Amino acid sequence: MNLKKLEELGIEEELYVCALCGYCSAVCPIYEEIRWESSSPRGKLFYMKNLLSGKAEQIHPEFINRLFQCSLCGRCETVCQTKMRISEIWEAARTEVFERVVLVPPRKDIGSPER
Repeated sequence: MNLKKLEELGIEEELYVCALCGYCSAVCPIYEEIRWESSSPRGKLFYMKNLLSGKAEQIHPEFINRLFQCSLCGRCETVCQTKMRISEIWEAARTEVFERVVLVPPRKDIGSPER
């Protein structure tokens, strides 16, 4: 699958720079809370590489959920030993999702008076 936003920004190759060290997972507040590899920066990068290589044929709703759970705090970039531009990758991936008209279902538990 072609991820044109990554191509346009010239950061498509960044996905292959990841050393899989896990330092990003250790500082990610979302991973700390959820504890699923798919919620870590490393897990999301893995899925994006599968999209590019064709191992994943479509953008899965679970990936979209994980992508938008990220707060873009930048902690993963601070500890990244390969100096990846991870926030740029997430922003480009989010743009790609919206352009493909794959929307995140609204969360009913946020801002709901029925809590």
